[in-house]
Amino acid sequence: MTINKRVAISFLTIVGVMSLVVALTIAQFTDTAQITGNTFSTGSGNLLISDEFESSCVLESFGTAITGLSGLNLAPGQSASKNFCLLNKSDSNIALNVTAAVSNVSGTLSGDSDLVNLTIVCPGNAPVVGTLASFPSTVITTLSQNDQVDCTVTAELDEDANNDQANKTISFDVTFTGTQAE
Repeated sequence: MTINKRVAISFLTIVGVMSLVVALTIAQFTDTAQITGNTFSTGSGNLLISDEFESSCVLESFGTAITGLSGLNLAPGQSASKNFCLLNKSDSNIALNVTAAVSNVSGTLSGDSDLVNLTIVCPGNAPVVGTLASFPSTVITTLSQNDQVDCTVTAELDEDANNDQANKTISFDVTFTGTQAE
């Protein structure tokens, strides 16, 4: 046998052995397992308000809106207040950062909305103070799921008001927004 034949036979032997190894490796037993029926649902944030206050805040009294404060014949420096309760009734186990915004300012005094001071106080939080013309967008409270807090909103006619603001009215809305806390 010549060297070329020997090399060829050796090469074919090596290729044959390698093919056998590959074939045996592929021929191993295999099996699978799986997780089936995977489903989940999403919850939602749900901020509710009640005009009940303190111990009288019961779930049945909460809704999405309440009647606001009213003050008749206020003089400069006088105020009107409204107590209310906020509740985080979210489906998901989330805390809500609650902010307040003033909107829908109207009436004969609306051009002087910078003379109406608005203060919102929720226990455990610093009072949020501004005017109807420029109320700050800041967190007034943070509520864990199913927590509630009693708060007060106060509108005051600024002491700088004068006869130009006499016998006028103003209406406005305060909207509370609950945003998922980090």
